Amino acid sequence: MVHFMPFSPFAQNGLQHPGVPKPQFHSPLAQGFKPQGFRPPIQPQFSQSIMGGMGGQGMNMPLVSIFQQMMDVLMSVFSNYGGMTPQPQPTPQPQPQPVPLPDVAPPVKICPPPPPPPCGCPTTGEQPQPLPNPAPNPAPTNPNPDPNPNPNPAPNPAPTNPAPVPEPPAPTPPPVIPNPGKTPRAHGDPHFEGFFHGMKETEETGDLNGNGKIGDVVSQKFDFHGKDGQILNVLSDTGVQVNGRIGGKGPSWFKEIGAQVRGEDGQTYAIRYAVGEKNPSVMMPDGQVVAMTRGETVNLGGGATAVWEKAGNTVSLKTKEYDMQMINRGNHFDLHTGLTDQFDGLNNDGILGITGNLEAIGGVVKNGAQGKNANGEGVATRGKDGSGADRSPEDYIVRDGILGQDTRFNTF
Repeated sequence: MVHFMPFSPFAQNGLQHPGVPKPQFHSPLAQGFKPQGFRPPIQPQFSQSIMGGMGGQGMNMPLVSIFQQMMDVLMSVFSNYGGMTPQPQPTPQPQPQPVPLPDVAPPVKICPPPPPPPCGCPTTGEQPQPLPNPAPNPAPTNPNPDPNPNPNPAPNPAPTNPAPVPEPPAPTPPPVIPNPGKTPRAHGDPHFEGFFHGMKETEETGDLNGNGKIGDVVSQKFDFHGKDGQILNVLSDTGVQVNGRIGGKGPSWFKEIGAQVRGEDGQTYAIRYAVGEKNPSVMMPDGQVVAMTRGETVNLGGGATAVWEKAGNTVSLKTKEYDMQMINRGNHFDLHTGLTDQFDGLNNDGILGITGNLEAIGGVVKNGAQGKNANGEGVATRGKDGSGADRSPEDYIVRDGILGQDTRFNTF
C-alpha cells in the first residue's frame, strides 16, 4: 500500500493552507492504536524528484493550488482511517467514586389498570358505572283473568221463603225432689222404702205413680236380700258413698256398714261400724284409724261431721245433702238416709239412692219386688215412655271391699 504525503508548499513548510482546516487525527491509529502488522508509512522518494524536477515552477500556480487542495482533502480523509503518525495518549484522569445511595424501600408495584370491558365503552379514563339490576316484574295477582268479566255481578235475590229460625230449647225444669220431711231407709232383713215413699202428689210434682191423676200418696217399697257375704252399694252420690255387707243364709241382714265422705278440701274420710265390735272407727286421709268416743264429734272436712251418739249405738253422719243414721240393732244394722234442703236429686245412685232420681227410674214411682228372694226388681225399670234403665242385682255389687267404689253405677 502506497501512502502519499502532501507536497504543497504549505505542507512542506508546515504551514496551514489558507481556507483548509487543519486536519484532526481521531482515528484509532492516530490515537496510538497500532494494529497487527502496522508500520509507519514510507514517503515515496519520487515525490521530491517530481517536485524538484518541476522545480516548483513547472506548473501554473492555480493548477498547483487546486491539485494541492485536492490532495489535502484526500489526506484529511485518509488520516481518519489510519496511516498517520500516532499521537501520544493523554494521561487518564482519576474518576470520582460514586456516592452510595441510602437504603430506600423497594418500589411499590403498580398494577396496570384493568382492561376495559368488551362492551364498546369509551376509554377516556373514566371508570364505567355498573348498570343497575333490573327490578323483577311483579307476579300478576290474577294470572288467568276471566276473558268476559262481569263488572256488576247481580246480587243474590233474597229468599222468598226464608228458613225458620229454630226457637231456643225450653229450659230444663228442675228435677222433682223428694219431700225432705220423709226419711228413706233400709231396715230389717232388709226392707227398703225409697226417697219418694209416702210423698203426696201436687201440681208441682205431677203424676208420680203414673195412674193419670194428681193427689195420691205414692208408695215406693221393695226388698233386696242379696247373698251371704255380698257387699252392696246402698248409696252413691257426689262426695258420699255408703256400702253394706249382707249376712245370714235364711233371712239376710246388713251386718257391717262402711261410709266414705270426700270433703271440699278433696280429702277422703271413712267410717266403719260392724256388729259385734265395741266401738265404731274413723280412718283419716293418711290411713290412720281412730276409735270413736261417745259424744265426740269428728270433723270430716268441708263441714261434714260424724258423731257416736251417747244414747244407743247410733253413728250420725251429716253432709251437705244428707243426714244419715247408722243404727246398730245388736244383730243387724238399720240405715236411715234423711235428706237436707240442699239435696238436688241429680247424681244419686245405689239400691236406695236411685229411688230419688226420677229420671233414672223411668219417671214413675212405684213399688218393686217384695218377699223371699226379692232383689229390688221393678223399682228401676224402663218407664212408660221407654226412658230409664233396667237394673239387675249384680249392678249394685261392690267388688273391692266394704270401703270400695267398684260398682257399675258408682257416682262418688
